[in-house]
Amino acid sequence: MIRKSVDGIITQWNPAAEKIYGFSAAEAMGQHIKLIIPPERMEENHELVRRVMSGEQIKAWETVRITKYGRIIDIALSLAAIRDERGEITALVTIERDISERVINRRYLNRIRQELQMATEAARIGTWFADFSQGTAQWNDELYRLLGLDPRPGSEDIEFFFNFIHPDDRHGRFQSAKTLIGKGGVELMDEFRIIRKDGQVRWLAVRGRIMPNAFGEPFQMAGVNFDITELKQVREAEQLAQMQLAAVG
Repeated sequence: MIRKSVDGIITQWNPAAEKIYGFSAAEAMGQHIKLIIPPERMEENHELVRRVMSGEQIKAWETVRITKYGRIIDIALSLAAIRDERGEITALVTIERDISERVINRRYLNRIRQELQMATEAARIGTWFADFSQGTAQWNDELYRLLGLDPRPGSEDIEFFFNFIHPDDRHGRFQSAKTLIGKGGVELMDEFRIIRKDGQVRWLAVRGRIMPNAFGEPFQMAGVNFDITELKQVREAEQLAQMQLAAVG
């Protein structure tokens, strides 16, 4: 916790502030708050102070600060005004938390997501996550592209995907999730044809996993789809060649 005058002079510096920033209370008291604010963030600080002075409360604002040893750290701060009995602002108080580790983890996860997105796009892998309780599914952009659609935000009705499956491959092709779980199977593996929006017929493979709830009922399902048209063509060519050889023999 840091308390400062309206003009930014530090008047209170608790032990947690000492731990975060490295300055003792004796070193910090009487100093301007710019002691811990990087120069490029001073304008941001002025704006936050202006907002609080006009009656707003700032909560969990993420920014950066600088320690006694010159290390830049990520913090989340809440800023409030202290008023006297006449309602006049006499001081400002900030509660500041070091969130550097959380921010590092968030950046790492974002980087992993970006790399995964790049990998799935390069490999033309469509990913999806279905929620049976809501009857909706979340798709990545590549799954839309596999179906010849433009990517769009939001979720899709679970049944929407099945409209693209070739009519000859719909009947009996898929067991319901409840039937699969009832038979002890939670893995979904299949191959089928689709008719894209542009009329192309392509082969897709699906690999998925059904996640039942505590009662053994289907709850969620996640998986991937990928285009295997060329692979199917190679297989068919090999089978035809083998049949021709057998006929000759």
